[in-house]
Amino acid sequence: MNEPSCEDLESTSHEQALPASIVRAGFFFEALLVLVALGLGHWLQQSAWQNLPGRTAWETLLAAGIGLLAAAPMLGALVITRHLPYAPVRQLCQLVDEQLMPLFAEASLMGLLLLSLAAGFGEEMLFRGVLQDWLANWLEGDSAPWVALLLVSLLFGVCHWVTTAYAVFAAIIGLYLGILYWVSGSLLTAVVAHAAYDFVALVWLLRTRPVVEGSEVAEKKAAVPEDRRLRP
Repeated sequence: MNEPSCEDLESTSHEQALPASIVRAGFFFEALLVLVALGLGHWLQQSAWQNLPGRTAWETLLAAGIGLLAAAPMLGALVITRHLPYAPVRQLCQLVDEQLMPLFAEASLMGLLLLSLAAGFGEEMLFRGVLQDWLANWLEGDSAPWVALLLVSLLFGVCHWVTTAYAVFAAIIGLYLGILYWVSGSLLTAVVAHAAYDFVALVWLLRTRPVVEGSEVAEKKAAVPEDRRLRP
């Protein structure tokens, strides 16, 4: 039996460290959006914290609970999208399975949870808490809230542009979260819905993505002990 070379050990160590570094980088990027939201909100005189905490502990808990329930329709839309026969959607699913999900294959559940929470707070504080509210106040007319909702949702989709199909899906999610924030009056509800969707979607996609035998993805997956995949 051939002993692994130093180069093989270094390559394996690098591949194992890569997912952790990607999750860490993603976490810090999303956390940076919190600071951007705070700074931009201060400049626009539109508080990023507005409507985030409830007036009482019960209101805060209720808003979080509604957010958890509100994640269900988005997850349902994700499942339906995975079964649509349209070519752009199939190409998007293939991109997610073969290029994006392998980056998180060895990430821990805690790492995915922290990343999802950071995305929920960072993106919702910026897009809904600051931009949507500020545009609704800045624009004139009865249609101002609707125009703000549509513009921010489109911007949300553009900022998530991986493919055209991905941007459209993200814009629809942004529209849903914007309406959720508008109807509930609680930014925390949108934050929790966003974070819960991201976390469950990541775990589900990692556990269900197809692996082609003999592919590089299959070899990497086989090389990872079962007890290290999506470890808590």
